[in-house]
Amino acid sequence: MENTAIPSVTIIGTCRVHDTLRKVNEKKYINLNNGGMNTFVHSLPEIIKRLRVFSRESKYSPEIVGLQVGVRKGVTTEPDKDFNFEETDVIVIEISTLKAIYYENQPLQFNEVNRLLCTPHGDFGIELRNNINYAFNNNEISILLPGHPFPETVSENHRQIIANLKPKLMDEQDIREHLDLIYQYVKKPILFVNHINVEGVNGKKITSRNRLCKIIQKYCTEHSFALFEPSTLFSNHDKKTLLGKDGTDLAHYARSGLEIVGMEQYGKILEIFNAQNSRDSSHH
Repeated sequence: MENTAIPSVTIIGTCRVHDTLRKVNEKKYINLNNGGMNTFVHSLPEIIKRLRVFSRESKYSPEIVGLQVGVRKGVTTEPDKDFNFEETDVIVIEISTLKAIYYENQPLQFNEVNRLLCTPHGDFGIELRNNINYAFNNNEISILLPGHPFPETVSENHRQIIANLKPKLMDEQDIREHLDLIYQYVKKPILFVNHINVEGVNGKKITSRNRLCKIIQKYCTEHSFALFEPSTLFSNHDKKTLLGKDGTDLAHYARSGLEIVGMEQYGKILEIFNAQNSRDSSHH
C-alpha cells in the first residue's frame, strides 16, 4: 500500500520557517495546521508559551500581547475554534536567539520590546536599548532605567513594563532544560531548526548564534532528534540565491530561495513522518 498521506505540520518560529513552508503548503505537499497563528517567535521561553497557547492551556494577555507577538495587521492571538493540535503529525520548531526577556513571568519578544518601548522614545529609548544590551552582554538579571525621565510618549502601562523587564541570556543548561520541557510537553515528532549559521561579509560567524546552533546540534545528536541545519544548504547553493540583500543578509532568505529552502525542510519533515508511520503500522 502506497503512503499517500500528506503530513499535517505546525510551525513555530520566524519567517525562516513560516515563509519557506508556506511555499510547500501551496504545492499541497503538507497541510499547515497553525490555527491561523502565524506570528513569529524567537526564544525558547516564547516557543514554550506558543505551545501552551496551541494546547489552549495558556493565553496571551491583552496588556502585553503587543510585546509578545506584535499586534500588527489583525494578528490572531489564539488559535481558531476548529484548530486541533492533536491532528499535527510533525511540529517544526525554529530556535533563533539566546536572548530571552520577561515581564513578570511572561516571555516577551525582544524585537517588539525594541520596536515599541525603545524606538519611538528618542534619547530615552536609545538609552533603554543600550541598557538592555548591556544587561544581556553582562548577564545581568535586571535592566538599569535610563537617567532621562520617562517622556510623555510612554504610556502608564509601558512604564510599568519597562520598570520590570527581566533579561536572560540563556546558557547551555537553560537551553537544554527548555528543550527537555518542549520534548516532554509535545509528545509528537519534532523537527528542530537552527538559525542560518554561516560566515558574514567579514568572513566570521555571529558569535552568539554560532554558540546557540552548536548547543542545539549537540542536544539533537545526543537525543537522536531531527535537526534542519540551514548552513548545509550552502554547499550546493550560492548565498546570492538563498539569502536576502544579494547574499549578505544572514537573517532572511531571498524570495528566490524560499522554495529551495522549503523543499529541503520538507524532505526532513517527510523523513520524520514516514518513520513515524512505519513505527505506527508495525505496532498494529
